[in-house]
Amino acid sequence: MRWTLETLDGVAVKQGEQPVSAAPLADTPVIELDFAAEVNVENQRDLIFVAELRQGDAVIATNVATFVPNKHLALRQPTLAASVTAQEGQLAIEVTSDTLARFVEVSLVGADAIFSDNYFDLPAGRSRTITTPLPAGWTAERAVQVRSLYDAFA
Repeated sequence: MRWTLETLDGVAVKQGEQPVSAAPLADTPVIELDFAAEVNVENQRDLIFVAELRQGDAVIATNVATFVPNKHLALRQPTLAASVTAQEGQLAIEVTSDTLARFVEVSLVGADAIFSDNYFDLPAGRSRTITTPLPAGWTAERAVQVRSLYDAFA
């Protein structure tokens, strides 16, 4: 497990790694961290905690925790980019962002799709690939729409 205390733009304030061994479907405490010295009233709107569960080089899960409610985060408009590939009846969409994008939603313009994941957090500088069965008549050149919580307030 890798963790970082970072700004919304992905600058690490503090970080570390912790080996994990857990039974399937079990809650397993991994590490206890105290950020009282790093997080204060002046910066709590600009900081997040990111935990990534990894297996080798692959990220299995990413979780983001905030120090204030979402409506109080100093979110900036993310530049969300989507790279689309289609092969063997699957559509793969890799999404990236330059700043924290909360509750990212991906949709296909003109088609209904069920994705491998949706409404996920995307910390700055990371990517996430989601998949869906390729809808009939849909090609990778057609439009993909990517939105986040920021768009709900714009």
